[in-house]
Amino acid sequence: MKQMIFCPVCGYRFLPEDALNHGICPSCGTEFGYDDVGRSHEALRSEWLRAGGEWFDKSIGPPSNWSPYIQVMTAFERIRFSGQVPKKPSMTEFQTDIQSIEWERVAG
Repeated sequence: MKQMIFCPVCGYRFLPEDALNHGICPSCGTEFGYDDVGRSHEALRSEWLRAGGEWFDKSIGPPSNWSPYIQVMTAFERIRFSGQVPKKPSMTEFQTDIQSIEWERVAG
């Protein structure tokens, strides 16, 4: 059984193992070994999202409720809490200080 791998451009998680050898990602349409020869994965990701982040492979279609932005954020961003979290807040006491949440880019 083939192992599935992650697309370094769009974060799609179900590429066949051999996709990085001239395979094409069904999500972003990147052909590995061709599109990424003169451009970084980050540049390709930005281009894809700026163009609307459309699902590339119309023959299989995207997963239900798919969003290119959520896919990219899930794959390449993580939330870091820099403030202290109260030990046992009640539901009425829980407040989130938006300034204590920072987005940190994950190298990709």
